[in-house]
Amino acid sequence: MNGPTADAPERIAPHAEARAREADDASERARLGSAPLLQQFETLYAAAAALAIALKRFFGASGRLLLAESQVVRHGVPLLVIGFIAMIAMSVSLWACTVALIFWALQHGTHSSGIALGIIIAGHLLLIAGLWVSIKRGVQQASFPLARAEMRALGRELVQDFDEFAHHAPSRKDAQP
Repeated sequence: MNGPTADAPERIAPHAEARAREADDASERARLGSAPLLQQFETLYAAAAALAIALKRFFGASGRLLLAESQVVRHGVPLLVIGFIAMIAMSVSLWACTVALIFWALQHGTHSSGIALGIIIAGHLLLIAGLWVSIKRGVQQASFPLARAEMRALGRELVQDFDEFAHHAPSRKDAQP
C-alpha cells in the first residue's frame, strides 16, 4: 500500500474537514445575520415596549403601595396618640387607687386621718424630690461628661505624638543630597 491511492484518504480528510467547518461557519453567519435590519429593529422595539410596560406597572404598583402605607400612617398616628393618652390616664388612675389604699391602711394603722395624710404627703414629697434629683442627674449624664473628658485626653495625646514625631523627623536639609 505504498502507491498513490494509499495516501489519498489521508490528504482528502483534512480538506473535507476544513470544507465542513467553513460550511458550518457560513450557515451560522447566515442564521445570525439572516434577519433583515427592519426585523431586528422591530424586535428591539417590541422588547423596549415590553420593558416600558413593565416599568409602568412597577411604578404604578409602587405608587399604590406608597398611597396605602400613607393611609395606614394617617390612621395609625391618631390611634397611637389616643393609646398614649389612655395609658397615661390608666397610670394616673392606678396611682390614685394605690394612694387611696395606702391612705386607708395608714388610717387604720394609726387611728388618725391627719397622721395618715401627713405620711402620704411626706411620701409624695420624697417621691418628687427623688424624681427631681434623678432628672437632673439624667440631664447631666446626657451631656456625656466622661466621653468629653476622654476625647480631650485623646486630643492631648495626639498633640504629644505629633510633637514627638516632629522632633524626631529628619529635617529638610538632611534629606537633600
